Amino acid sequence: MIRVKSLLYTLQWEGNQYFYLAEIIGGTFGKGNVEEFMDHKRNRGTYEPVWVTVNSLARLDVRPKELVPILEGLVYV
Repeated sequence: MIRVKSLLYTLQWEGNQYFYLAEIIGGTFGKGNVEEFMDHKRNRGTYEPVWVTVNSLARLDVRPKELVPILEGLVYV
């Protein structure tokens, strides 16, 4: 479970895509039941959630790339 804190970025691609800063407030990471995790007949690869450090984002295939500097600029208190 999460609590949305703020809108970080809006991407205009096939409509608007929204990216939010959120705070974890409960649940177990990677145990969600959204369509991407549950539909094994999609034949589109797998979804395996993993934690990564913010300073490793530039070396990963993050999409959209425009989000990387925004995330790198966040200061966690």
